[in-house]
Amino acid sequence: MICSSEKRFFTSNLLLVGDWTPNRCATQKRGGVDTYLLTCYRYIELNPVRAGMVADAGDYPWSSHRRNALGAHDPGITPHPRYLALGQDTATRLRAYQAMFREAPNAETQDALRAHTRQNKAFGNDRFRQQIETLVGRSMAVRSRGRPRSAPEQPEK
Repeated sequence: MICSSEKRFFTSNLLLVGDWTPNRCATQKRGGVDTYLLTCYRYIELNPVRAGMVADAGDYPWSSHRRNALGAHDPGITPHPRYLALGQDTATRLRAYQAMFREAPNAETQDALRAHTRQNKAFGNDRFRQQIETLVGRSMAVRSRGRPRSAPEQPEK
């Protein structure tokens, strides 16, 4: 995930328009489709469920899940090319998107996404993170909180 200041940097300095979604940010592949973005969609759409606000992602009134999984019309949502790549037609895309929610979320991926988001770090594979580090001039590595621990002093002999 990219924080808003980094997105502004990319869109203003690299003349990008619209959502900045890099082509090389895959953390998983499913049927040949880069699913990094879809992993983020799933994480976001399941937030109200994890918070106990609703029983199903489609029940949250401001969720894109109704559009992406159920096909409800929403003029505020433009389907992303990675979403459209799930199938040749609407019915196939809806089934593929619904299938992502039938599987148990990968706890390791969720934890990594959460850690990167909390620290405003780019989430993706190593190559993608290195590209972002070069562009913004700062590390994208997730670090533990606080100062690094000092090495314990060795007793003199």
